[in-house]
Amino acid sequence: MSRVTTPRSVKGWVFGLIGLSVIALLATGIPAAAAVPGASAGASHAPAGATDTAPARAAGPSPSDSLIYGVRAQFRVGSAPVASAFDSATGNLYVTNSKSNNVSVVSTSTDQLVTTIEAGFNPTGTLYDNATSSVYVANSVSGGISVINTSTERVKWSVSVGLAPVGLAFDAATDTIFVTNTGSNNVSVIAGATHSVIANIPAGDQPIAAAFDAATDSVYVANARSANVTVINAETDEVTANVGVGDAPMGVAVDTENGEVYVDNLLSNSTTVINATTNAVVSTISEAGAGPTGLAYDNTTNVILVAESLSNQTDVISGSTNSIVQRVNVGLSPVGVDFVGSQGVAYIDNAASDNVSVVGTAAAPPYAIDFTESGLPSGSPWQVTLNGTAGSSSGGTIAFFEDDGTYTYSVSPVLDYAVAPASGNITVDGFPVTIAITFTESLYTIQFNETGLPNATLWSVTLAGTQATTSGDGLQLTAPNGTYNYTVANRLNYSEDPSSGSVTVSGSNVAVLITFSSNPGGGGGSGGGKGGGSSISSPGSWPFWVWALIAVVAAAVVMSVVYVARRRSAKGSSASGAGSSGPTPPPSS
Repeated sequence: MSRVTTPRSVKGWVFGLIGLSVIALLATGIPAAAAVPGASAGASHAPAGATDTAPARAAGPSPSDSLIYGVRAQFRVGSAPVASAFDSATGNLYVTNSKSNNVSVVSTSTDQLVTTIEAGFNPTGTLYDNATSSVYVANSVSGGISVINTSTERVKWSVSVGLAPVGLAFDAATDTIFVTNTGSNNVSVIAGATHSVIANIPAGDQPIAAAFDAATDSVYVANARSANVTVINAETDEVTANVGVGDAPMGVAVDTENGEVYVDNLLSNSTTVINATTNAVVSTISEAGAGPTGLAYDNTTNVILVAESLSNQTDVISGSTNSIVQRVNVGLSPVGVDFVGSQGVAYIDNAASDNVSVVGTAAAPPYAIDFTESGLPSGSPWQVTLNGTAGSSSGGTIAFFEDDGTYTYSVSPVLDYAVAPASGNITVDGFPVTIAITFTESLYTIQFNETGLPNATLWSVTLAGTQATTSGDGLQLTAPNGTYNYTVANRLNYSEDPSSGSVTVSGSNVAVLITFSSNPGGGGGSGGGKGGGSSISSPGSWPFWVWALIAVVAAAVVMSVVYVARRRSAKGSSASGAGSSGPTPPPSS
């Protein structure tokens, strides 16, 4: 069956979220699904004494369709975050920033940045290895895997894998990491104990994401270009199945409670549900938003959270009904989703707004109402009144705590600054609320007007080191409150009054009149101009360019005189030579 292709521009944008390498690889379009070649058998990854028996699945939790999800918090990281991994030992979150080429380490207890670690070029996928206290980072453009020691927060090892590594999956029982190499169409297997590659498994066309299912001891690999999922036996490194899904599958998540695998398909805007036991597609969910890129399973409430990169939302899918039960507004271009069961929240990586949204169910009241300011000088006091209660700060945030309800607020004026919004209403409904307050320094006009110059004469004003020039009657400059020095200049032999001075701005616009007058013996312009009359200025006041022009003309005159003299001299010499060639012989008789 043929597949409808998508314009290259759309594909370029889509895979730009993942990395420049993926853009290049997808430039030729997405053809029909292709069969995955067989893989050679590999050695067992199970450590000595370990059992190969898959654990039985527990019964899934009760349906949670009535739960309400929302954004509990949001924090800034580096440029274009696309994935994150949680360190259960320290409570830190490691966020890969694909554009700033680094990893942000954030404390999840305070939502504050702990440190920033340099990575390779265009870091994408990441995971935490609890056995070695390491964080693995796939560098999709520069290639290779950076391994961060979480004790020192430094890159300690670098592992060479295939071309353009993007996605990572982890088998905790055997301490094995699976890497999807988008450029070489295979999966590298890394032993966590030695940080070395122990196998390479062929996959589909452009494998971009992977997830491990402990119950079936299988790795599910989403192949973006061949539009299918490769199923790998994690024990033998053999491909056991290829399952066709939607166009451009970008993310994989395993429902460990119900035995299902969820695959989000970016270009067909859907999520495919696969039975993990039979590897058969059991459902296809049409997304309410647009551009699904990443997803994760919440085993505490039996829901799947899907990041919709084009609609700036996260869809909440019920694991019991495989239907969308809610949509949550997050940041711009959400790409990655990392669910942390111990906290009951998911971290959504917003690539276009350079931040991470913390999504979870409603917490117990009261809820935080945070007013955050920008634009004021550091340490400046400001104040907000919420329902009659005033709060003030000299920092960036003023916090209130309230139950569900609607509240009125107002922001007190700050001298010399405009504020937006200055007032409004807030509705609290089970989640914290953040209101951004922007202060903008007030600017006033300093109007310099001139009189006395001929029409179209250039003149300038330098105010506080900044020069502005015009040939008109006036100059407008802007400045906040304060006192500023200025100087005035013109291109003719005219005097300025005043030629310099100071002007004070104090809450209103200011006008300064500059009077130009022709110097005695000089003056400028022809009749009918602003100055009227005509005169010639004295040579001592002539500008440099006049003297330069005179010098060029003088040099040309001298060269012409020398040239003419030489020509005449040459002609004279020629005539003299011709006359002295000898006496004329007498005529013959």
